[in-house]
Amino acid sequence: MLKKLHNWFESEHMFIFWLFVLNLSSQKTARNLVYFVLGRSDLWGILRPVANDTALIFFCVIFLDLVLYLLLHKFSRLHKLIKNSILAFNALIFIIDLFTLYYYQVSFNRLMLETIITSNLNEITEFVPFYMSDTKLYLYYILVFIAVYLFYRIFRVLCRYKNLVIALFVMMCFAGTMCAARQYFYNWAEGKPRMIGNIAVSRVVNMCMNIHHDNLAYNKMLSDIPEKVILTQNNSTIPYGVFVIGEATGRNHMGIYGYNLNTTPNLLSRQKNDNLYVFTDTISPHGVTFAVLPKILTFYRYGMPGNYYNYVDLPRILNAAGYFTAWISNQERGALGGMSIKSFYYRNCDYWKFTETFNDNSWTIGVNPDEVLLPLLDDVMKMKHDKNFYFIHLMGTHAGYSKRYSVNWRKGGGGLQS
Repeated sequence: MLKKLHNWFESEHMFIFWLFVLNLSSQKTARNLVYFVLGRSDLWGILRPVANDTALIFFCVIFLDLVLYLLLHKFSRLHKLIKNSILAFNALIFIIDLFTLYYYQVSFNRLMLETIITSNLNEITEFVPFYMSDTKLYLYYILVFIAVYLFYRIFRVLCRYKNLVIALFVMMCFAGTMCAARQYFYNWAEGKPRMIGNIAVSRVVNMCMNIHHDNLAYNKMLSDIPEKVILTQNNSTIPYGVFVIGEATGRNHMGIYGYNLNTTPNLLSRQKNDNLYVFTDTISPHGVTFAVLPKILTFYRYGMPGNYYNYVDLPRILNAAGYFTAWISNQERGALGGMSIKSFYYRNCDYWKFTETFNDNSWTIGVNPDEVLLPLLDDVMKMKHDKNFYFIHLMGTHAGYSKRYSVNWRKGGGGLQS
C-alpha cells in the first residue's frame, strides 16, 4: 500500500501542486487575502476562512486527481492530455481572477460572466485596451508570478522528503474532507445543490448551469407574456415622461454629489434654479446595468419569489395606461451572447430605435457620443400622441471617457475634461 502511495505521489505531485496553486485565486480565499492587504480585515479575522477554503480546495484537487488517476493511468497519453488541458484551463481562469481581483477585489464570478454575455461589441472593444494600459497591472502580475515561482522552488525542496510531504497531503485531505462535508450538508439544507468547492472547474460549471437555466426560463417567459395588463386605476394625465438610463456612472465622481471637480455643471445649474431634485439616499442594488434594470423596470425585489421576468414591466404598464412608449438607445440592439435583458423591455415598447445594431443580418459599429440621440428624440416627438413616455438609454460614462463627449461639451477650468 505504501509503495502504491509513493508511486502515485511520484507521478502526480506536480499536477496536484500546480492545480492547487492555480486555484488559490478562488473567490473566498483571494477576497479575504485582498481585504487583509487593503486593511479591511485583521490577520485573525481572515485565518479561519482562508484555512477552511484552502483545505477545501486541496480536497477538491486531490479528489479530481484520484478520479483521473484511477480511470486513466493505464492510458498514459490520454491521461497526460487531459491533465494538461485542465491545467491550461485553470491557468486561464487564474489570470482572469488576478485581473478582476486587481480592479474589483473579487474573483471572476457569474455576474461578470453574465456581464460579458449581455454586453455589446463597443463596450468590449473599449474595455480591453483601457484597462490593459495600466502599467501597475503588469507589475502586479510580475509580483504574483514571482511569488508563485518561489512557492514552486520551496515545494521542490520539500519533495526531497517524500514521507513528510505525503503526511502533509493526508492531513490536508482530512481537513478538506471535513470542510467539504460541512459545505455539502449546508448546501443541501439550503436547497442549493451544486458542485462542492471553489476550484475553477466547479465555479465555471456552476456559473454556466445557472445561466443556462435562466436562459431557458427567459425564453419561456418571452413566449408566455400576457397580451394585456389590467390596471386597477388609471388617472394619468401627464403628457410627457422621460426615463434616462445612464451607464457606468458613480456618484463619487459627480460634482452635484460633492466631488471636488465640477463634472456636472448643467445639473448644478438646474439645481440652483429649483429645476432638479437630487436624491441622496438611493443605492444601486448591483454594480452592472443588466442586473440593475430588472430592479428598476419591474416590481421584482430581493427575496420575492420567481425572477424579474415573472413580473409586469414598466413599458407594458404605461402601454396599458394609454401612453405611447418609445425606446431610444445609443447602444447595440443585440448582445454577444444572444440574450440581452434590455431587449425584454424595448420589445414591449411601441417604438424603438438604436444607433448601433449587431445581429445576423446587419452589423453597424461606431463610437457615438450620447448627443446623437437628440435628433432621434426630435423625430419621435413629432409623432403626435396625447400621452408619451420615452426611455433614453445612454452609453453613459463607459471607458474610454474621451469618446463619451464631443468637443462642444468639454469644459476647461475644472469642469468636464476629455
